[in-house]
Amino acid sequence: MRFFGARWKARPLASQILVWLLCILFVTVTLGALLYTQISNQTLEDQYRLRALGIATTVAQMPEIVTSLGNGDPTHSIQAIASKVQSQAQPDYVVVTDRKGVRYSHPNPNLIGQTLEEPVAVLDGQTHVGIDKGSLGDSVNAKAPVRAADGTVVGQVSVGILETTESSELTKQVLLIAGYSAWCS
Repeated sequence: MRFFGARWKARPLASQILVWLLCILFVTVTLGALLYTQISNQTLEDQYRLRALGIATTVAQMPEIVTSLGNGDPTHSIQAIASKVQSQAQPDYVVVTDRKGVRYSHPNPNLIGQTLEEPVAVLDGQTHVGIDKGSLGDSVNAKAPVRAADGTVVGQVSVGILETTESSELTKQVLLIAGYSAWCS
């Protein structure tokens, strides 16, 4: 330890200042990147929640969904509509259920006709946003009520973006900021 101290004192003052400045710069850039990652993660999650809510609300108000759900979907059109929305708007899933939680659409066709694991959340007539632990995995999720012409809730639309999708996007952003930080250093 004494050897290190002797070597350190033997360095010129300019070298010592440079080393300390580089250390301060490294710590500052690292803390900035960590803070950016934290804020970016929260912002990204909020954006995905709003996106899912917008899609769910839009699908829940589609006249074809309301009519088909009210009639028990005899032509099986709900799955086709949900698949089209899913392919165009790019959420990971669009699930339409009736009041009892029976699925009329799902990315896994084997689950159509089966009942949800949890109760229908929108029976109170409100939209719900949060993290959902569904059959496809954890997701940022929004649920919107499907209302009949008289205003009664006849079902729900659940739209989700899997956390793996969110994590992938966050990883891209973190790599970009890390690369930029390294370049600036």
